[in-house]
Amino acid sequence: MGPIMGVGYGIGIRDVALVRQAGKNLALATLIALVTSASR
Repeated sequence: MGPIMGVGYGIGIRDVALVRQAGKNLALATLIALVTSASR
């Protein structure tokens, strides 16, 4: 939930670096979740 809040907060305060970092963390967390859910 942290990366989602980071993206929202970064957009709210117009901080491009925060949005970029939170976006990377969100993408990584999503990838990990998909890989672990797809593996047996």
